[in-house]
Amino acid sequence: MTTPEDPNQTRPIGRDEVKQPVASAPGQYGLSAAPYSGYSGSGYSTPPAPQSKGMAITSLVLGIVGLFTLGIAGIGSVIGLILGIVAAAKGRGRGMAVVGIVLNLLALIITVLLVVLVAPYFSGILECADPVRYPDDASTNACINELFGITTPA
Repeated sequence: MTTPEDPNQTRPIGRDEVKQPVASAPGQYGLSAAPYSGYSGSGYSTPPAPQSKGMAITSLVLGIVGLFTLGIAGIGSVIGLILGIVAAAKGRGRGMAVVGIVLNLLALIITVLLVVLVAPYFSGILECADPVRYPDDASTNACINELFGITTPA
């Protein structure tokens, strides 16, 4: 039979009694006197969250769209270029970001070339569309032919 001082003795706990944890010596298994910290202390950490490649993907998509639309207005290409540079600097989806940067630069170059080469003709076409200077279709067509250097057989 065990004595009441024996720590291994089990006895029923009454309603008014609360079982208190016994502090164990450091390095032993059991309850510790340290307060509860909220962590399980299992020794496993959560894996790091995967890095998002959203900016690189967006840059790539805007570059592809910019090429197919011939860089209309260039706004999408500028945004795609900025996103590609930021994504490449952060190292997230670097390959896609570099391809997006190249495609957006190409779309911007095409946009600039179109503006430089085509803009002079738009001003001439608008001049030819002036109904006061060219009141009928024949005079408007003659203006456009002269603008583009088209000769009509006589």
